[in-house]
Amino acid sequence: MPATTLFRFMRKIIVTIAWLGCAASQASSALAQLGQPPPVMTVGWIEDVVITPGDLEIRAKLDTGARTSSINARHYELFEKNGERWVRFSVTNRLGVTRAFERRVFRIARIKRIKGKSQERPVIMLGICIGNIFRETQVNLVDRDGFNYQMLIGRRFLAKYVAVDSGRTLTTKPGCTAKAS
Repeated sequence: MPATTLFRFMRKIIVTIAWLGCAASQASSALAQLGQPPPVMTVGWIEDVVITPGDLEIRAKLDTGARTSSINARHYELFEKNGERWVRFSVTNRLGVTRAFERRVFRIARIKRIKGKSQERPVIMLGICIGNIFRETQVNLVDRDGFNYQMLIGRRFLAKYVAVDSGRTLTTKPGCTAKAS
């Protein structure tokens, strides 16, 4: 094959590769504009999180088997405010720091227990920060004094944003910039 023919053939290959690269880049940009989900962050099965409002750091167990998150609220008081049902409770972290909360009751959950009767729990919306991920999610109030961790974070928070590595713990520190009111 003469050198000029080889040169033309190589030039066609290079142009084709460049064109394919541009097409792939444009397809990637188009997918990003269509609202593709953010990358998933991998964390351990135990993490320090910050709950908002109140900016209280607590240790939480991330449980992919639980649908809804729960937090240790040994004593809570239901009351009415502006015609709506609200709940007043406090949470103390492992360092002894306590924060008082008043939140509107989002719903009442009926929890089926393996042994005994079903249990009704108030569910509130609470902001949670893990690493750099902040989301508001449903959290039910329950006495978790018999458990090792003050909070259990379920799939409603984790789905599409957080993957749990069951072989790791305390992989990240809460560092969210967006906070709920």
